[in-house]
Amino acid sequence: MVDFDLKSYTALYLKNAQEEIRLIRSFIDQKDVDVKTLHRVCHTLKGQSFFMGFDDIGLKALELETYFKAKLENTQVNEINVEAILTEIEKLIVVHVIPSKEGIHGSPPTRG
Repeated sequence: MVDFDLKSYTALYLKNAQEEIRLIRSFIDQKDVDVKTLHRVCHTLKGQSFFMGFDDIGLKALELETYFKAKLENTQVNEINVEAILTEIEKLIVVHVIPSKEGIHGSPPTRG
């Protein structure tokens, strides 16, 4: 197994997470919502978040993924406030970002 430091990928993860949030917002604002793409973007955000150790963000992304999967499969779905969840994710991203002299760098939570 390859041993590597996840911290070196944190800034990239945080940048990608913000881009995925922007994508989700742009898709939900469209007249004909592309639910399949929304599900895929939420799935990606969830997976990357859990992989990087940002479980709190991963759980919020899972809520979105589950919601869009149910819509995609035309199963009974409880409506959720997607915008509120995206705002919560953005707040969590801010919590994980640590300013430094070189710029903005995030630090994944340590796993116990």
